[in-house]
Amino acid sequence: MPYESRKPRKVRVTVDLEEDDYRMLKDLTGHLATLSGNPVLRDSAVWREMLRVTAENPALHAALATRLRLLVEGP
Repeated sequence: MPYESRKPRKVRVTVDLEEDDYRMLKDLTGHLATLSGNPVLRDSAVWREMLRVTAENPALHAALATRLRLLVEGP
């Protein structure tokens, strides 16, 4: 039987953001829409690409771990 590719299954993730974090996301999405020349850029596309860029860049892992550590331990 020939291989049949299937569309990857999507999993919904819901995140509750503070108003300031939501504004930051909207501002970043707008800025990236301008830089990328994509005027209809969606927040979900920004989230997915931020995840991919972070996963592919080990230098960002340490910076992210430091930020997450501060959330637990405090400044």
